[in-house]
Amino acid sequence: MKPLALLSRPKLRITDVPFADAFYALHASRTFGAAAPNPISIAEIWAFVSFQGIASRQERSEYLRLIQLLDQVYLGHWADKNPSSSSPNKGSKNNKKS
Repeated sequence: MKPLALLSRPKLRITDVPFADAFYALHASRTFGAAAPNPISIAEIWAFVSFQGIASRQERSEYLRLIQLLDQVYLGHWADKNPSSSSPNKGSKNNKKS
């Protein structure tokens, strides 16, 4: 029996599969900061599309746009599931007002 979240997930169009595969490959090598995952960098996306032999400026732009969009969704979901990890501690220097 599948979890409800998997039953209601959207189906990928065949034309979107390469972008999803690229996101999953880049996500697997994502770095983490002290308390949360870091965004996938433009340099990582650039390296990926170069390694894949994608030379078209339009296609590279589409990979960049869609991977960053997927990454924003992932990071937002992660922050919702880990609220204490995604904000500075109350005693943190970064949280004090000057």
